[in-house]
Order: sequence, then C-alpha cells, then structure tokens
Amino acid sequence: MTSCKKATELMELKEEGQLGRFELLRLSLHTMMCSACRNYERQREAIVRAITAQGGAPVTAEEVEVVKTRIKRRLE
Repeated sequence: MTSCKKATELMELKEEGQLGRFELLRLSLHTMMCSACRNYERQREAIVRAITAQGGAPVTAEEVEVVKTRIKRRLE
C-alpha cells in the first residue's frame, strides 16, 4: 500500500508530467481508497487551475505550497 506521503509526491510528479504508468496506477489505487488524498488531489488541481488562469504560466510545486500556506493561515 502506498503511503499518503508517497501519494502526494506522486501527485507532484503527475502534475509535472513525470509519472510513469506504474506510478500512475499506484496513485490511482491509493486515491480510490483514501478520501483524504482524493480531496487533497482535487484541491491541489483547483489551486493549479486558479494560478494558471491568473498568469497563464506553468505552476511549480513551490508556488502551490506557497498558496496552500496562505490559505491555511487565513483559515486559522
């Protein structure tokens, strides 16, 4: 079973187009069983779409993390 930590790493690789077939299968199986990671992946994709819509440039994993941190701070 893939851990949640590994699943998030695979999500980043998927976003960057660096995920092979086996890893994609691992991620798919994990997200089918793990609602927390499934939700995280949807939120991550929404953040990427929002940032991309603003500037049209590709979004790096670091930019996603910055936005996530800002959102968490505002929610606290």
